[in-house]
Amino acid sequence: LETSISKADVQDSNFVVDFFMLNDSQVKLAMRTVESETTVTNPAAAPFEWPDFIIDVQDIDLNNNSVDYRLDGAAPKPNQFDPNAIVISNLRLLADDVHYENQKATATIDELAFEEGSGINVNQFSLAVTASDQMIDITDLNAQVNNNSLQGKVQLGYDSMNSFINNPENVQLDVAIPNYSIDLTDVFRFQPDL
Repeated sequence: LETSISKADVQDSNFVVDFFMLNDSQVKLAMRTVESETTVTNPAAAPFEWPDFIIDVQDIDLNNNSVDYRLDGAAPKPNQFDPNAIVISNLRLLADDVHYENQKATATIDELAFEEGSGINVNQFSLAVTASDQMIDITDLNAQVNNNSLQGKVQLGYDSMNSFINNPENVQLDVAIPNYSIDLTDVFRFQPDL
């Protein structure tokens, strides 16, 4: 782990990270479900609130890392994705210009690549994203996963982030994917009964 933090103003919640680098690391997270003795019926959803801080990260560089997440002892199965057993190896992430301030976030992912235990191989993933209280705008989207690929842009419009979270059916969607190639055999990883 190597980083340079040029500003960490905790009082005003203002942070500037020049770079964050993590190489050749292993992260393991084993969790278990705890049964609750009380049952909450019809809980009121807490409204989304944008955090009140400023964060600016210039460069993120993760290389050759692994992440092992398991819930209740689940194990990854070849050719079948299980969200309770996610084992990622050879994780590579290059990102820059990650910024959040005044209900607006921006980031550029230059490269994301990894291998997942079920056989999902993200060979390349990149994009630029801007999120605000009325819109998420994804441009320069380039994804190559197993034998699938797509390039394009996506824009989601909504009344507020709270509305987007609680009423996603009301989102206005504008998608332009001029180039794509889909391998339907990868669908079976997520829905093996098909």
